[in-house]
Amino acid sequence: MNSKLTAEGIMGAAMRMSAELSGGEFPISVFPHKIQRIITELHASQGYPIDYIAAAMLSALAVSIGNSHLAQVKRGWVESPILYMALIGRP
Repeated sequence: MNSKLTAEGIMGAAMRMSAELSGGEFPISVFPHKIQRIITELHASQGYPIDYIAAAMLSALAVSIGNSHLAQVKRGWVESPILYMALIGRP
């Protein structure tokens, strides 16, 4: 196993540990490290809830992908990345 230490890898690990320690329920580890960084920095600087930011990111990604890519779940079953989002909570 050949593993190299990179700045991005270290930052990603630190962000995952921070999310685990803070008890954050939204799994931001599914995002690439750069998007994780945007989410955590917005949370730290503006105080926005992590789950609101991550949900907005998912919506933006679904809109940007549109119908340009499809996933074939099984033969005859094709899905597009359509995402219906409703954020309900304190403003």
